[in-house]
Amino acid sequence: MKVKKRTKKIRRGWKVAGITALIAAVLLVGVLLLFHVQEIKVSGNQYLTDQEVAEWVQKDKYTTNALYLWAKFKFGAPELHPNMETLEVKLMNPWTISVRVYEKKMVGFVFDRNNMVYFDREGNVLEISMEFRDGVPLIEGLTANTAKLYQSLPVADEKVFDAILEVTRMMEKYELSADRIVCIDSELYLYFGSICVRVGAENLENRIIQIPPILKKLEGKKGLLHLENYQDSNSMINFDENVWPDETAADENKDDSATEDGTQDEGAGNAEESGEEENQTDLQEENQGNP
Repeated sequence: MKVKKRTKKIRRGWKVAGITALIAAVLLVGVLLLFHVQEIKVSGNQYLTDQEVAEWVQKDKYTTNALYLWAKFKFGAPELHPNMETLEVKLMNPWTISVRVYEKKMVGFVFDRNNMVYFDREGNVLEISMEFRDGVPLIEGLTANTAKLYQSLPVADEKVFDAILEVTRMMEKYELSADRIVCIDSELYLYFGSICVRVGAENLENRIIQIPPILKKLEGKKGLLHLENYQDSNSMINFDENVWPDETAADENKDDSATEDGTQDEGAGNAEESGEEENQTDLQEENQGNP
């Protein structure tokens, strides 16, 4: 009798296990069929296409499952595309995934033959193309060798490039957008419309923070703003109206005829005719002090 009872218990246990396994299998199949990615909605991307983002988040073979894809980016630390700062993945419904992309910002570009080479605040190449990106300043006077995508931009003068990267970080911090950044004899010049700002190559944050209020005061004028010697609130800031820096040193391929036609002499003549006292504006009262 005891043997029969034990046998019945074993059979009952196997039945329960079989039913449990069957239910689990049905649930698994249901999850696989129901949580199948049919649509990926991408937002926040400016440089990467929707297709590039969708293909990147679905790199491994299990990401066709929406639940797995969501959990992978929610709780894991997956590799990001080199152009991405971070991204957010949300499960909108069992078959729809929402991806919010936060891209690395392009802070400048240089010309490499016929291509535009865009780089981020760390100096890494984000894009090589013939497409002009609005809001990204051209860097002139910086000699760049053959650039490779997603690698550090190879430059002839690392010290100057470090100064350029610092300037771009400071402009981002203080919400400034320059049209061009020009390196002349290892010093940096920032162009904001008709105003050129000479910031030199050191003490850059302390000088960059002075620019926004001064630009407001100089609205409608054209000329060269001197910040290259600015150190603190006791420093004098001068503005040379209708004077423009000589950029021939910034472009090694520039035709020598540009200086022969008297352009440089004409600028110097304007400064002499108007007189140094009239051409310089004391902007010391605009100093903001150290950041």
